[in-house]
Amino acid sequence: MDLGAFDTTLCYEGILPVVSRQSSVVSYPNPFSDYTTFEYELEENAVVTLTIFNQLGQEVELLINDQQSKGKHQVQWIAEGMPAGVYFYRLTTDDYRLTTSGKLVIAR
Repeated sequence: MDLGAFDTTLCYEGILPVVSRQSSVVSYPNPFSDYTTFEYELEENAVVTLTIFNQLGQEVELLINDQQSKGKHQVQWIAEGMPAGVYFYRLTTDDYRLTTSGKLVIAR
């Protein structure tokens, strides 16, 4: 029986699949061993939240929860001491103009 094409999305507790409506977030290097850098651009001033989650959907670090001005931004996640594995990030603004999530890999 042919079921045709279908879309599946992994959804961990507390992490909703979202799509960027303003611009994307770039994380490099990825995979990484000690740190990764996030880059993103805001079209307007906004309160930005950037959170890191483990594979179980548990928050492991809140990198940003602050008012930021319009323009390009960078933030580093220094993951020294974190076990190797797959992690997820979620970046949102208070006006939801920028809402995105992605996968990170710590490879040691």
